[in-house]
Amino acid sequence: MRALRIAFLLVLTATPISAAAQTQKVDLSKMTCKEAIALPEATLDLVSVWIDGFMSDNDDPESMVVDFSGTDADEIKAVCQNNPGTRLLQAVEDLEDQNGDDD
Repeated sequence: MRALRIAFLLVLTATPISAAAQTQKVDLSKMTCKEAIALPEATLDLVSVWIDGFMSDNDDPESMVVDFSGTDADEIKAVCQNNPGTRLLQAVEDLEDQNGDDD
C-alpha cells in the first residue's frame, strides 16, 4: 500500500514538470524557414492554421475554416526548403503573392 502511495505521489509531482517542459513560446516573426521545416508535422500544421488567420483580412473574425488537409503546411514546406534562410512570415507572404491570394 505504501508503494502505491509513493507511486501516486511521484505521478502527481512529475505531471506539472513534464507539461512545463513541453510548453514553449515561439516568436513566429523571427522564425526562419529552416526552423519551420524542422518542426514536427503536427506543430507545422498548427503554425500554418495560425498563419492563415494572422494573414487574413476576414470580415468575420469570430469564425474560421479549419482545414487540416496539410495543403498549407505542404506549401510552406516546399517554399521553405528552397529558401531556408528566409523568415517564415516573409516566405508565406511571397507564396501568397505568387498564388495571387488576397486574404
